Amino acid sequence: MFYSDPRDPRLFVLRRSGLGLTLNFGHPSARLALLGLFGALALVTTLATLLAALT
Repeated sequence: MFYSDPRDPRLFVLRRSGLGLTLNFGHPSARLALLGLFGALALVTTLATLLAALT
C-alpha cells in the first residue's frame, strides 16, 4: 500500500494497518530517498559480486 499526500509535511508516516512506517510518496524528498536506497543496494550487490570474483 502506498501513501501519497503532498500536503503532509512528513517524509515517513505510521502505517494505517500493522506496525512500522511507510514513505510519503507525495513528499518531494521521497523520490530522492528511494533512489538513494536502491543506489546503495546496487552498490553493495556490485561490490559483493566483485569481491566474490576476486577470491
